[in-house]
Amino acid sequence: MVLGPEESRALYSAAANDRSSHSVMNHIWIHKSGRDSDGDKFETEVCVHGSGRIVARIVCPLADEVHYAVYFYISIPERILKTSGEDLRFIDVDSAKRFADDILRRCAEQEDKRLKKGFTCKCGQYEEFGLYVAAHWDEVLIFTCPSCQRQYKVLRGVVRPVRKRRNAK
Repeated sequence: MVLGPEESRALYSAAANDRSSHSVMNHIWIHKSGRDSDGDKFETEVCVHGSGRIVARIVCPLADEVHYAVYFYISIPERILKTSGEDLRFIDVDSAKRFADDILRRCAEQEDKRLKKGFTCKCGQYEEFGLYVAAHWDEVLIFTCPSCQRQYKVLRGVVRPVRKRRNAK
């Protein structure tokens, strides 16, 4: 299942208001069913982050299967998966969701410890990273300080000043 950024944000917004959706931390589980491109039936639970990014999916078993399978669409540190003591197959959807929620919570806690919440410009103005930075995590962003107009590059929470190019003589 592939969703564009606008579609996944719309799904998250709709599900946030839907009482049948299961919400935890800053992501939400949404049940989807239908037919794939080959015409086969499918049922899945999709975990959408508040930024609109799909972070995990649980594939529900079909008639000839017995396990629910969990797939992550973000990188999970190997030590978190090793210490979880589980494989990624479950006998019911609730235990699969609990497992995925626990893994996502542990990843978020690790990121909170590792990452800054913002940065301080040379002029002293503190700027907090917002949802836009989270939603564009793997892209180079240019930030201009509103106080002094200095520019910074932001990539994955790392802030570096933009160097002005000198004219070649």
